[in-house]
Amino acid sequence: PPPPPSSAAALPPPRVLHIRLYDLEHKQHTEWKLGEFELRINDQTVHIPHSPADAAAAAVKDREKERKAKACRFIQPLDISQFAREAMNFELKCFKNQFYGAASIEIVNVLSVDQIAERVIARSKLAQRIHSMQSSQTQ
Repeated sequence: PPPPPSSAAALPPPRVLHIRLYDLEHKQHTEWKLGEFELRINDQTVHIPHSPADAAAAAVKDREKERKAKACRFIQPLDISQFAREAMNFELKCFKNQFYGAASIEIVNVLSVDQIAERVIARSKLAQRIHSMQSSQTQ
């Protein structure tokens, strides 16, 4: 029998609502940059914070360090949880010359590192069981 779930695993994880921008022309996620985009949800303007990439780019002078920093950076979504309602009206304005893209909205489970590790271990054990069952059937 499987072990009883830990108290942390028994509680449902908190959920947040995120919106992401995807650049269809360059086939990549795009950062929310202050001054380039304006987002309104149900007639309320969403504050777009300064990008951590902007601060990092200003601090980094060396080209090699800058290249490595860009390679390890993840594009962050914009948390719009405080605007979540049953019905939501979105208006997105772009102040760039051209932008061909899409916005996606996602409900995200917020997990601790321990919760993620538990899930990975459980899935690994399941994969091992499936693999051993398939191996025994083919012999």
